[in-house]
Amino acid sequence: MPRRLVAGGAAKFEQPIAMRSRKPSYSIPLVPVAALAVMVLLLASAAPVFAQLPSGTILGVVKDNSGNVIVGARVTVSNDTGLSRTFTTDAGGSYRFPELPVGTYRLEVNQPGFKTATER
Repeated sequence: MPRRLVAGGAAKFEQPIAMRSRKPSYSIPLVPVAALAVMVLLLASAAPVFAQLPSGTILGVVKDNSGNVIVGARVTVSNDTGLSRTFTTDAGGSYRFPELPVGTYRLEVNQPGFKTATER
């Protein structure tokens, strides 16, 4: 490295001009970067919207007192607005009422040979 004398008489080491590091002289176009940032923000903010539905699901399994499932039981849900849906339990004794409007429901289970069960 060459030595160069400066005003105080002391030797100072300097890099030659050709060897000094320089920052690259390119730039990132802002329009695509900004568009990508907006898209990410929109997608991230839209995700919680899907979870906020004004409906719910009632599901369960119909069993007797000894824990055996009841196949073919008639399950009816109804609310105060007059909405009523009926489902017959499957081979596993289960029932499912999807997409019910939010509210209070009455659940009634009927099966020949059994007492009618009602829950609110």
